[in-house]
Amino acid sequence: MNGEASAPSAVALENVAVRFATAAGGVHGVLRDISLAVPEGVFLAIVGPSGCGKSTFLNVAAGLLQPPEGSVRIFGEPLTGTNRYAAYLFQQDALLPWRTVLGNVMLGLSLRGIPRREAVAEARQWIERVGLGGFEDRFPHQLSGGMRKRAAVAQSWIVDPRILLMDEPFSALDVQTRQNMENELLDLWQGSRKTVLFITHDLEEAIALADEVVVITAGPNATVKGRYAVGLARPRDVAEIRLDPEFNALYRQIWDDLRVEVKRSRNDVPS
Repeated sequence: MNGEASAPSAVALENVAVRFATAAGGVHGVLRDISLAVPEGVFLAIVGPSGCGKSTFLNVAAGLLQPPEGSVRIFGEPLTGTNRYAAYLFQQDALLPWRTVLGNVMLGLSLRGIPRREAVAEARQWIERVGLGGFEDRFPHQLSGGMRKRAAVAQSWIVDPRILLMDEPFSALDVQTRQNMENELLDLWQGSRKTVLFITHDLEEAIALADEVVVITAGPNATVKGRYAVGLARPRDVAEIRLDPEFNALYRQIWDDLRVEVKRSRNDVPS
């Protein structure tokens, strides 16, 4: 032991609860007693039934929603506004329709006051990196869904966030394109080891990508049900890893917990 204090978690929620007022004058509890610490450099996937509050959880980590109970710390600092360390990749990309691929990818750098020549040069490098070389002058409506997602990934990563928040970013893609994007995401992450919080409905996707999978209970008042370390070797290919016996054993273990919550959500049984 060297006596040095351990580094603070990249994201730490302690006893967080989120509630909303209803039109009838009541209160709807979305999350309750959420305590979760995510070390820096970890790829964390969060799964749970539809409507359990996974996106709400991500909004809390992004600083877009201030919880009425509990605390949120980012690298040990209390989060009191927007999370300045994070970039957010939504289910629907946030590409501006009036800007080209180049204009969209360089947007974050421009907003930070980076000189145009430098921003353009860096954006072109990222466009090549995500496989969109030659499409710099295309507008979003001229791109396929997969190409738009590639541009959105470049737009998020170019600002070099320490934390990447991803809310089902590949759910609308076909299977082949989705697997390609998942592998590209892993390649980017492997080279940077940024902290990733990844929301998904797909347990296979969660296991294939993550270092750890967190299961959230059915709502209302959803909370953390379990955390599962994913010890599968890296680097990974998301298609091949699904054939690994370890993968299937872990899937069965997590699904035993998750399917109870999925059934509960469908039957509206209180958690």
